[in-house]
Amino acid sequence: MEFAYQFLFLSVRTYNCLKFINYFIGALFWQALRAGSDVWLAIWTQIQNVDENLMYFGIYSALALVSTFFVYLRIRLMTKGIIDCQLRIHNEMVTSLVNAPINLFHDKTPKGRIYNRLSKDLEQIFYSFYYYGFCITSFFNFIGALVICSIYQIWSLLILPIMLIIGFFIVRYYISASRDLTRMEGIARSPILNTINEVLPGTMIIRGYKYEDKFVKKYTDRIDNMFKVQLYLTGCYNWFGIMMDFVAYAFMIFLIVLAIILEEKFTPQSIGLLLTYALALQSSLFYFLSMCGSFSNFMISMERCLTYTQIPSEKYLDLPEEDSKLDSWPDNGKIEFANYSVKYRPDTDIVLRNIDLVMEGRAKIGIVGRTGSGKSTICLCLFRILEPLEGTIYIDGVDITKIGLRALRRKLTIIPQDPSLIKGTLRYNIDPLNLSNDNDIKEVMKSIGFWYLAENNEKGLDMEVIYLIIVNYFI
Repeated sequence: MEFAYQFLFLSVRTYNCLKFINYFIGALFWQALRAGSDVWLAIWTQIQNVDENLMYFGIYSALALVSTFFVYLRIRLMTKGIIDCQLRIHNEMVTSLVNAPINLFHDKTPKGRIYNRLSKDLEQIFYSFYYYGFCITSFFNFIGALVICSIYQIWSLLILPIMLIIGFFIVRYYISASRDLTRMEGIARSPILNTINEVLPGTMIIRGYKYEDKFVKKYTDRIDNMFKVQLYLTGCYNWFGIMMDFVAYAFMIFLIVLAIILEEKFTPQSIGLLLTYALALQSSLFYFLSMCGSFSNFMISMERCLTYTQIPSEKYLDLPEEDSKLDSWPDNGKIEFANYSVKYRPDTDIVLRNIDLVMEGRAKIGIVGRTGSGKSTICLCLFRILEPLEGTIYIDGVDITKIGLRALRRKLTIIPQDPSLIKGTLRYNIDPLNLSNDNDIKEVMKSIGFWYLAENNEKGLDMEVIYLIIVNYFI
């Protein structure tokens, strides 16, 4: 039941209804034409009249060519579905992560977990589409083989119900174990990425305190934990393959014995076609069951990625009518905290309580205090990274909780204590929203003494920003 839900979900997620129906019909016609060409070939071998060979060859070629067209149609629809769905999920994930509250999500979530969702899990979705296609293809292969075997020898299907029952219990047992192991593998991979994210920025400090061995051991231990889970997962998959092989061998023995016992009831053409499709029947059945198990495992990555598309966003108020009145705001810069209280998260203590504070416009204010006293918290409140528990903040008489975040954050500027540059041009780093012209950017850089970065470069503001610039000019 869970597999059917996952299959239907991916069908709707990947394609619209029309595309899914087209894919389903394409697979159906492909299998019908493929089986029809084999039956026609068996009939052709019984014809002794040489003059009719050209007609039979023409019909056989036509069936093969039309079948090839439907193969192309399936591949095209599958590829289009993969591109559309992966692009849609990736964009939804990035949008959700960008709009997620820093205090409620990013401060609580390890970076390695986010990297894992945007890399390995998103890649696994790519493979789930192929298993989705394999499931449909193997299902129609099974139906086609079932029809052919029913026409030529109904007794060949005698053991089929037993195969279905045994295969069902094997797959059910396999999925119940491999699904949890697949989840554990995804969880075990995140700490590895998180360790790399922690170590790279602090390489010089680690070397300075001679902690290299400690962090290497931490990294290798986490690698070992992931490989332990992968070892169990590989063993589980191999067990599944061995069990399927045992049932397949039993079915082959049954067919051979049946062909020997009922030899007089078959022509050479019919017994050849029957044996071919009877073997295809069991291989298609077990391939279908195997793909269902693998598909169910890969859908765990889809589940993990979709979780990141449903992250509650900030109170992203976008009020065009109100925000349009703030073109010249703020003009003085007076800041007033009115009975202001704030928490980092609902389950934490109040960090600022009943603050009443007035900062006059155009004044230079310094806030001092011990670590944890709330200095940085005040800056976060100004940008509404933290929403107030009670009270509000006024800037030039405007309640900042009543205006859109986009309008508010465009009107404020912050200089972080740790400089960081974005890969791209110098202009992009200074003006990522492309709101200013080159002359304005040049004047600002001259006023702060940084124009020498681009003055002697032939590309000017279009020069690429790389790590070497940080080393040369900031160290």
